[in-house]
Amino acid sequence: VMYKEELIEIDKSLDYINDILAYLKQALVVIKSGAIVEEYLTKYSILLEGNIKELLKSSSFSFSVNVEVKKGKLSYKIVDGGKTKTFTQLSSGERTRVSLTILLATLKTIEQLTGTSINFLVLDELLGVLDEDGVSFLKGVINGMRKNKAVFIISHHDEIEKVFGDYAIYVTKKNKITTVEVTDV
Repeated sequence: VMYKEELIEIDKSLDYINDILAYLKQALVVIKSGAIVEEYLTKYSILLEGNIKELLKSSSFSFSVNVEVKKGKLSYKIVDGGKTKTFTQLSSGERTRVSLTILLATLKTIEQLTGTSINFLVLDELLGVLDEDGVSFLKGVINGMRKNKAVFIISHHDEIEKVFGDYAIYVTKKNKITTVEVTDV
């Protein structure tokens, strides 16, 4: 009698294992098809595009950036003055504006999706190619971030501390000796 009950339990367990295997095989087919990645990227791109639009509202930039998912990859469509442009067709200042907008929107999107706060941002050599509107936009965004993020801007422009920041760190090299000076703004 005990033997028969054990066989029934083993049979039930095998049915359960077979159900799990069937489910895993179906999941593998879906994963291999890229459908899950495509679905996730589509949701991500909608949120990202909304964050880009929100950022651009606070700027005087004339372009818009549309986010699309193509073959499992994000694609950015830049529209300026009603004309679609590729990234290479933009001037260096326009490229910096577009890149900065996408970077900041991506930062916000990642925070929204993960429920975390990225509290550290380093921006390297942006000011050399930004015009007055670009610097104004950057200043507004950075001032908004100051409450909960440490923002570091690396630049060769001496005027940067007048535009951004609470202090400036100057790194100079003379006669093979590097010096660091910190000044309050």
